[in-house]
Amino acid sequence: MRRGCAKMLRNHYNQQELQKHFARQEGKHYKLTLVDLKNKHIGSRNVKTAFYEEGLYSDELERELNLKVEIPGMKVFDKVYNSERFVTLTRDELEKMKKYLLIQQYRNPTNISEYSPDWKGDVLGYNKTYEEGGQTYKEHVYEMMHHVLDHSWEELLYSEEEEVQHNARGINGTMTLFVRSGHEFVINDLGLVTERQVWNRYSQNPEFKKSLGDSLLSLVPNATDEQIEQYNQAHQWHDNYTFYPISSHSGVITIENLWVIMMKVRKAYSCDFNNGELVRSADPDFFRWMNDEIGLHSRFIQENFVPCIPDYRSDQLKNVTSEMELANVIDANKSQDDRFIYPVIDLSLKWTEYLNRLTINEADRYFAFGSNMDGRITIDNYEMCCILNSDAGFKQDLSWIQNIDDWTKPIN
Repeated sequence: MRRGCAKMLRNHYNQQELQKHFARQEGKHYKLTLVDLKNKHIGSRNVKTAFYEEGLYSDELERELNLKVEIPGMKVFDKVYNSERFVTLTRDELEKMKKYLLIQQYRNPTNISEYSPDWKGDVLGYNKTYEEGGQTYKEHVYEMMHHVLDHSWEELLYSEEEEVQHNARGINGTMTLFVRSGHEFVINDLGLVTERQVWNRYSQNPEFKKSLGDSLLSLVPNATDEQIEQYNQAHQWHDNYTFYPISSHSGVITIENLWVIMMKVRKAYSCDFNNGELVRSADPDFFRWMNDEIGLHSRFIQENFVPCIPDYRSDQLKNVTSEMELANVIDANKSQDDRFIYPVIDLSLKWTEYLNRLTINEADRYFAFGSNMDGRITIDNYEMCCILNSDAGFKQDLSWIQNIDDWTKPIN
């Protein structure tokens, strides 16, 4: 490996500057109420000592993360924080944000551990190949992170590092929503969460299962019947979107590629300005069709999705009338100065709490919030949903929190 991994004290996998946008200010300090799910502690924590791990990665990687991702990314988020009805971003700004989101998928301890040869989700044994090739699994992750940092977004889309290319294209093919709430979002130790559903329509289809098995055999020719079945089981779900909370009142949502493709094929939505007002139209049958024919559903997308309005610099792109035509000419005519106008979507308390439940549910060890009042409502809401929907996949036991009266005490 070309770079060393000497230990550094306090590598924040949720950067401190981002954490400040969730925290309450007490004098010169920014404080979060941090919930430690492993040790069953809740209390006040300075952002300097929240969401970090000692020696998670090297000094050099920490510096590069700050210079190449965190500072540029926070400048984009500042535009989101300061926007009222619309967020207007250039292509260059969008690509900086996408790189920030991509790095977030690699930098936290939970996702790093998923490259371990002992990770239970590695049914194919891919993770063992890293060490067979002379790298530890952590060195492999660091190498991918350096690759992301050292290349432009366009280069990542065509990278020879196939896994990085796959993940970059996954983000690039999404549709972005910017959301805000008058209530409070929580943040977990992944810095993100997905809405995931069982995909019965296709995972139980014999032809689909055979195609999955064939794709596995193309990768692992000696795969056993048991491995093929495990592989099929692992693909019985689909991610609808990923939510990245970027402050206590704002977030970024990326809608997954299959939804995007179907929206474009069906021309499900259109959005434009008329006398300065946003006019949105939608196909009322689209979501019924997605559920009946594709087997996917998302009430969140159905109730909250609004497409962006592109403002291309090139006249050729401005005159395009179909998605197919756009796909054929976009690469040759796009500009880093192209602009994209995103309506800022105001979420109700119902949807804020829904995203918070997802965020808490997918936390590995920690989640945090700034306001104890809103935090208590969120925790009570999660607990009530656990009681009323015991078979709905709620993973966290928060009942112990009810026995702790003082949430303001510092915790180690």
